[in-house]
Amino acid sequence: TISTSRSLPMISSGLCFLLGIQCPFHGPDYHSLWATQRGADHLFESQYVSAIGLTVDDIRSLMPTTAPLPGDLFDHVIGFLNRSGDQMEHVYVLEKRGALDNPKDKDARRLVYKTASAGATMLRDMIDRAWREAATTRPEVVDPLDPNNEDFDPETGSAPPPKAR
Repeated sequence: TISTSRSLPMISSGLCFLLGIQCPFHGPDYHSLWATQRGADHLFESQYVSAIGLTVDDIRSLMPTTAPLPGDLFDHVIGFLNRSGDQMEHVYVLEKRGALDNPKDKDARRLVYKTASAGATMLRDMIDRAWREAATTRPEVVDPLDPNNEDFDPETGSAPPPKAR
């Protein structure tokens, strides 16, 4: 899981985020622990998605209606990334049994649809929230780079963003 400290998590690519797969701890041999080949996560998030011809219509029906994201957005993103990371073991299990070589494999397709719809829902709801918040008057923001800011962290050289209301 990713720490809920206010540091920024690494997201390996936009497609990883859309599919809800987090891969922030890649090392040279990370794949050898779980997969039969290097890049099983890439095989899932790129080649398999292309092979099944994933379309917007495939995931649109799986997306719930727009719902406001209350509270702190950072916490929502961290929660999303943690739930997404929980899916990585399933990706490696699918890869080991050869499911990612078969565009008709029901389990692999289901996981793509599930993760893609979750990622699309999160992005849509974040954009919806951004538009709603942009329409309201914001309180004065203290400079995050000001060392006199009470939340300033000398290790990072800045203060975290303020918690959302």
